[in-house]
Amino acid sequence: MEIDWTIILSIGGAFGAASTAQYVSHHLTGKREDRKYKKEKYQKFYSPLVFKIIKYIEAEGSKISEINRSLNPDPDLIFASIIASVEENIQYANSDFIRIYEETKTLEMILNSDDDDNERRDFIDFRKFDSYLNAFEQFLTDYLIISKDLRVLSSKLEGEVKQSIAIIKLYKLFYKYCFWDIAKILFAFGKFIVHPVNTSNIDIFIKNIDDVEEITDSNFKPYEQTGDKIHNDCFDELFVLLQKITEIRPNVFNGTKYSIKAALEGDIIFMNWRMGTRINMSRIEDFNI
Repeated sequence: MEIDWTIILSIGGAFGAASTAQYVSHHLTGKREDRKYKKEKYQKFYSPLVFKIIKYIEAEGSKISEINRSLNPDPDLIFASIIASVEENIQYANSDFIRIYEETKTLEMILNSDDDDNERRDFIDFRKFDSYLNAFEQFLTDYLIISKDLRVLSSKLEGEVKQSIAIIKLYKLFYKYCFWDIAKILFAFGKFIVHPVNTSNIDIFIKNIDDVEEITDSNFKPYEQTGDKIHNDCFDELFVLLQKITEIRPNVFNGTKYSIKAALEGDIIFMNWRMGTRINMSRIEDFNI
């Protein structure tokens, strides 16, 4: 019996076309569902939270610097509102937010049982603050991605989000290398150091921060491997960045009780004493603010 290949190929073609159509249909349905989920997540989780987080960072800075403090709400109240929003939409929260939500609830119980222990309260509050900043930086980064994907990001909000990311990164950079007083001051005045008007300038500033961290990490590695005291030159990039900031924004600290030079002196004394670093104290002479 002779095989009619025309019929077989026609049937095979029909099945192939049907399979292709089914695949395309599933793919398009999947894309629609994914976009629908992103919109829902944006509307219920990202959109309400982004403004609260930006305001929280500003209010915490204002609380430290005491500039416009009366115009900003209590950062603790803003944070409570953030936690309430997370609780209402916990299904959209990433692991960082779930962790700080659980930590906050646990720490609330600890603090409530230690009402008179101020030192313990300050230590726990500091731990919480550090954890918040890590989660908020990731949230703001994700916000930029999802809002751009959905084409709902305004240039004004993009500038404010990137400003907050830059402030967090600047704080974390100096805190990482134990310039704790400097980190605190830079965070407090971050809004005046990083302007949100030109987003390309903020992108350059953020890249500069990342580059400084990468170079400084590389400088530290040989000393970490040998256990030798960390030498003065390892911190060069940090000092260069700090000097650029004070040169670009020389009037930021005018009329305030804060001094970059005094904070730097305190940090260096502490690091040389407690951590055995070899930072030359003469480096503070480059700063007159």
